[in-house]
Amino acid sequence: MFLSRIKDIPDQRQLKRHSLFYQPTVLDSTTQQPVGHLIDISPGGAMLVSDHSINSGIIMDIRIILPAAFMNTTCFDMHVETMRVNSDVNTDYFAMGLRFLEIDESNQKFIQHLIENYTF
Repeated sequence: MFLSRIKDIPDQRQLKRHSLFYQPTVLDSTTQQPVGHLIDISPGGAMLVSDHSINSGIIMDIRIILPAAFMNTTCFDMHVETMRVNSDVNTDYFAMGLRFLEIDESNQKFIQHLIENYTF
């Protein structure tokens, strides 16, 4: 019954999501405090899993910590908005949909590199 209702809900995403096999740590750029880990990404947004919830509609700056020697840098910063927050499959965590705001050419390259090299 529930699964049939899910099929009736339109997917509002316009870009394909890619699951990350490397799940980068995400920090709040302002406080440098951990926010969570990215679990999937698209050119327009990402899914973040965290042990604490952030309300929908919050706009913030995040820092994504990259693997060593990732395009000659260790992190990149993004301006994002939380679009939705749900309990994760593991109910000790929250899954948060993020929308990227103000994506510059440099960030587009980082996102594309993540998609091409760290997703399955």
